[in-house]
Amino acid sequence: MIAVIADDFTGAAELAGISLRYGLQVKLYTGISVYEACDVCIVSSDSRSMRKSDSLEVTRNIVTALNELSPSFIYKKTDSVLRGYVLDEINVQMQITRKQRAVILPANPSLGRKIISGKYYIGDQLIADTNFSKDPEFPVKSSLVTEMLGAGKDEVSILTRGLKTDQLPVSIAEAASTEDVEYWAKQLDHSFLLAGAADFFEKLLENSFREVPANKTSLLSPHLYVCGTTATSSREVIGEIMQQPDLVALLQEHDLVQKQQSFSNAQLDHIKNNVAARGKLLLAIGNAGTLT
Repeated sequence: MIAVIADDFTGAAELAGISLRYGLQVKLYTGISVYEACDVCIVSSDSRSMRKSDSLEVTRNIVTALNELSPSFIYKKTDSVLRGYVLDEINVQMQITRKQRAVILPANPSLGRKIISGKYYIGDQLIADTNFSKDPEFPVKSSLVTEMLGAGKDEVSILTRGLKTDQLPVSIAEAASTEDVEYWAKQLDHSFLLAGAADFFEKLLENSFREVPANKTSLLSPHLYVCGTTATSSREVIGEIMQQPDLVALLQEHDLVQKQQSFSNAQLDHIKNNVAARGKLLLAIGNAGTLT
């Protein structure tokens, strides 16, 4: 059995989908529960949205419960750009599972997210120069991955393919391509605490399993699409979709912070009518002026 602890539900669901593609039995839990053995047991701790003290406590409880199932390893699913309390939670997991070494591979080269020479890139742009610098909870102010982790001096080492480096208890593996991710997945065994994003997890599965051809399915209508990012590329796509009437409903970002209910009853009725008539709707953050 493989166990996974993710710091938000999106990451947990992403790894569940990858596991299903390999024909594995998956059980997905939210928070503390009575976990059952299966091929891949995935738990969303939602710790990224908590205070630090609470995040470490829930991480401790979940890892302890998962460890009692004697999994082959417990994968720590991190945010691909290292938002949250990543290093602190990994230290807690190392203590409980008695791992002496941890390797984090947060890069997702398949999505253009790379770590080169200790710096994080989104495409060809340093991450600190992107919209991630404006994240409301965990703004990225440095492109150095050690600083993104909040690591102190000599606390985290960088692993570069083909180079020998002094290895500290926690290391970050560089990856500029999917081949780099595959290399690390083959080099590292379960004596390490393995952590990172979706690309790394998938390559770890590839070491032991084969992808199963997906059955063709038809989607039922209506469709509700939710876009929770304000990234430039997403805004451009939303702007194009808005050229067609009644396909996009916009949530104002300041409204989301101040109140849970961002639409009036009349607006909700209008949205429902549009979904019924068009069969689909995109719910996004922003306003027309920022999307074009």
